[in-house]
Amino acid sequence: MRAWLPDARGHRRLFSALSIDALGTGLFLPFSILYFTATTDLTLGGVGLALSIAALVRIPATPGAGMFCDRFGARNTVVVSNLTQAVGFVNYLLVDSFGHLLIAAVVVQIGNSAFWVAYPALVHDVAEGKRQESWFALITSLRHAGLGVGALGASLAVAIGGSTGYTAIVAVNALSFAVAAVLTRLDTSGSTHAVSADTTPEHDAPSEPAPTSGWASTLRDRPFLGFVVLNFGLALLSLAFGLGVPVFLVDTVHLPPWIPGTVLAVNAVLGAAGATPVGAAITGRSRSGGLMASQAIVGCAFMAVLCCATCRRLSASASPSPRSSW
Repeated sequence: MRAWLPDARGHRRLFSALSIDALGTGLFLPFSILYFTATTDLTLGGVGLALSIAALVRIPATPGAGMFCDRFGARNTVVVSNLTQAVGFVNYLLVDSFGHLLIAAVVVQIGNSAFWVAYPALVHDVAEGKRQESWFALITSLRHAGLGVGALGASLAVAIGGSTGYTAIVAVNALSFAVAAVLTRLDTSGSTHAVSADTTPEHDAPSEPAPTSGWASTLRDRPFLGFVVLNFGLALLSLAFGLGVPVFLVDTVHLPPWIPGTVLAVNAVLGAAGATPVGAAITGRSRSGGLMASQAIVGCAFMAVLCCATCRRLSASASPSPRSSW
């Protein structure tokens, strides 16, 4: 297993940046909706509407982020995305109306969209196209570790500080994005693959003309469109876990407000521990099959959450005594 991992020497700044980014995300993610209902006069419906509109704005913004990445490079796009999100989270600290929340959320969503457009390309550049599964597994482990530490810290902050704890979470998250941007910019090793004039191509034989690029050719690429549809379902499941489950656990199941952070921390620990063996197991196998299997597993996990919540409500209704509830 250890031999399967890539040689990551020379990229400490980048790995630190991704871990710090995940740390800040882990702080805020479990409380992304609860923060606004706890620190502003906005209703849960108003907060949900603003964040939903911002998420819809992200859809047309994503192709623009892709073109920006093609034009200026993956590393620069990641840096800009981090700085954009830092600006958005600073504005989260100042939100006092629906309109202000909507604008700040749009800024955060655009920055987040740019990050996830450029992040795989940056890893590909750093890995130089070799052993990508092992690189993604290593970075995923680091990100999950950051998410776990951040989620535990957020739970502690909310349990001790209440509304002040919520504010501290957002402030630290904004700072984490700024630090991640600086570290990503400083880590320049492996980021460029310029070909010198005296470099001999690997194949001297004339190649066929490359197909015309652009949206028309992309929309005709059926395998790619199938991957987009598959990835759309995967993204919905990820968003549901980070945004919907915390509110469900607190407002519907009536668990303590520090529970979402703990749940995310446990999930992060499992992700960090499982990324490397899972990555080794799927290497050489069908990637589309692995993605479909992952969606099925996550779907079953959501069903398990619903079953546990139903059992808790049935238990509470059958025996209203506090000692009998769990």
